[in-house]
Amino acid sequence: MSIQGIIDRLVTAKILYEVKIKLDDDEGEYRKIYATKAVIDFLEPAVRAKRKVRNGAIDAKRFLKSFVNGTPFDDPERLKNLDTDDLKQHDQGIYAFRIKGHPQRRVFGGFCEDNLFIATHQYDRGDLPDGEWNEEKDDVKKLWSGSFKALLIENGKSVARQLPRISNRSRKDLTSNVRPDQ
Repeated sequence: MSIQGIIDRLVTAKILYEVKIKLDDDEGEYRKIYATKAVIDFLEPAVRAKRKVRNGAIDAKRFLKSFVNGTPFDDPERLKNLDTDDLKQHDQGIYAFRIKGHPQRRVFGGFCEDNLFIATHQYDRGDLPDGEWNEEKDDVKKLWSGSFKALLIENGKSVARQLPRISNRSRKDLTSNVRPDQ
C-alpha cells in the first residue's frame, strides 16, 4: 500500500490530522503537512485562549503556509535537520520548523516522502534546553515507531505497515516541490 494509504488509515484512526492551511486564490498546494493532535491543538487554539497563544498560532500558520505553498525551504534557518546541520551526527531524519515570532516555536517531525511532513511535537523555544535536544528527538522516534503503524489488507491478508521516516536525503530534495516563480 502507498504511503498516502497508510496516512489515510492513521487519519481515520485519529492518530494524524491533516494540517489545513488557507491559501490565497493565486497560490497552489505544493507540499502537505499532517500532525498529531498536540500540534493541531497548538495550531487551532480555543477561542478563549490567551492572546499570546492565539498570536503564536497565527505566526505558526503563516510560516507553515509558506512551506505548503511551495516557498523554497533549503535553509537551516527555516527547516533544521536536528542531527546534521550543527552536530554532524548520523542523520535520523528528524527535523524542526523554526518558527519566528513571539514566542518562537519549534515544530518537530520528519518526512515520510518528499514534500510530505509529519509534525509530531511542538515546543516553545524558551522551554528547550541549549544543546542537542536528545530527549526531544527521542520523543519523535518513540512516537513514530510506536504510533505510526496501520493495519492494512494486502492480497487478502492483514499486514501491519509502518510509516517510513526518510533520512540521509538533502533538505533540497525533501522540499523539491517549489512554485515555478521561485
